Amino acid sequence: MQKGFLGVLLPFLGAVALAASQGTWLGFLGVPLEDFPLVRGLGARTVEYRGGWPPQGLDEAYRRARGLGLDLLLRGPGRSAFLAPGGEMDPQAVGRLLEAGLGGRPWADEGGLLGLYWVDEPCHEGKFSWMGRDLARLHQVFHAFRPSLRLVVNFGRLECLERMRRESGGAPVADVALFTVTAKKVRQEPGYLEGQAALARRARAGQAGLEVVPMVAVWGGDGVPLPDPGWVWGAVEALRGTGAFDGLLFYPWTRPPWAEQGIKDVLPAYEEVFRRAFSP
Repeated sequence: MQKGFLGVLLPFLGAVALAASQGTWLGFLGVPLEDFPLVRGLGARTVEYRGGWPPQGLDEAYRRARGLGLDLLLRGPGRSAFLAPGGEMDPQAVGRLLEAGLGGRPWADEGGLLGLYWVDEPCHEGKFSWMGRDLARLHQVFHAFRPSLRLVVNFGRLECLERMRRESGGAPVADVALFTVTAKKVRQEPGYLEGQAALARRARAGQAGLEVVPMVAVWGGDGVPLPDPGWVWGAVEALRGTGAFDGLLFYPWTRPPWAEQGIKDVLPAYEEVFRRAFSP
């Protein structure tokens, strides 16, 4: 099945010269402090750090990341922390949370903080009942708190970003748009990667400075097989070959409750893939 996927990719790539992804969005999601040196050794430039809000040991995480030449992406609190009883966004709650996490931390303006990963799958009916105007309002709250603070949203797939932008009347709904690349999506939708690339180009044309970053799933469990290294490398080549994205992230570094294997569990077999993905 995975060899078949690679067979589909190669004609798509054709004679495209595959340059390395540009920008700083090259790394892993969910990396604990003690593993920062390990991911840097693989060539990563970005780590997503999480663990409550504000994350425990946040100042030390920033110091260690910068000392290793890593940029930090912070995971925000769960949605219940900033949703009003009716499911709408509570601007006051968001302001308090931002102040609790970044207030009084001068390093937040010194570079190295890529942004806050605050919303996960806003079009998922089981998570949110938002329209585009709700996400646009959140974006305004972020920039009112600190103009340079970037709102990072995982849209799941970029059709959600397009819908939210349409509903917002074209107002920005994120500064960085993430989306997921899984073996299942690519298998069931042969044109998935090309379609996401087209949506990324369209979104960037409508919002100056917007960054779009794919997140490649490397996990197994609950009936979902772990993608082998050949599949992962094929996905990397295809994404880079589009020339449409601002980097490349892999997830999850540590095993979450919903999986049986995460990246760190299987790292030796995938090291070369990650090193090649992050190399110039």
